[in-house]
Amino acid sequence: MKKNILFSVLCFIATYASSQIVEFVEPQNVFYGDAANTGEELHPGWDVVNVSGADIYVGSRMQIEQLVTGATYQFCWGELCSPWIAEDYVSSEQILIANGQSSNTFFAKYRHNGNAGQSVVKYCWFNANQAFTDVCYEVNYCVSSQCIVGVNDIQTSASIEMITPNPVQTTGMINYSFTSNPTSGKLVICNSMGAVVKETALTSKNGTVFIGSSEFADGLYFVSIEEQGRVYQTQRLMIQK
Repeated sequence: MKKNILFSVLCFIATYASSQIVEFVEPQNVFYGDAANTGEELHPGWDVVNVSGADIYVGSRMQIEQLVTGATYQFCWGELCSPWIAEDYVSSEQILIANGQSSNTFFAKYRHNGNAGQSVVKYCWFNANQAFTDVCYEVNYCVSSQCIVGVNDIQTSASIEMITPNPVQTTGMINYSFTSNPTSGKLVICNSMGAVVKETALTSKNGTVFIGSSEFADGLYFVSIEEQGRVYQTQRLMIQK
């Protein structure tokens, strides 16, 4: 999978094997943090559903694709959790999941320990009794940095031209542009924990989205621009009434 400038709580990327064994319930592939908060933890987690057509033992693993020096990772599946590490990890736990049933035992943690940057981690599930059945999902941890997904594949473009004023005290303007008219463009604003607080459909090639500070609590937010499920750019937004 190649990458594009990214943010998105709603857009997700899954890599499927030739025979899909599991699906994920409301996965989230971008988490934002602040390096100034040295004790901060970012917590992905979602239910894993067996769609293989049979009862199977499901194993899981964590693969760090992009490491931030000084950061540490923890990975939990079933009743077992890894220690805090900075390397790939395969859980020794294998969970029997009946066909059509789910497990809610997956949980991961990311500690940036005050280190800014983007870390990319792939979480994978597989039939413990059958090779080459991995189904993976990629998570981006972006701490005090723009989140990039796909720097080698940016022929199509969308951008946030300007957020002004920033910080927003009363009314703010977010100017955006696409290289062509969007078919399913969106501007998404999330809080520092990655929760969506405002979403606006974009139908024009260029335009402005107005926001009012009364819509938000004071603090740090992230604004992303999307088209057809792909997020191209993220910028910081401060609300300071």
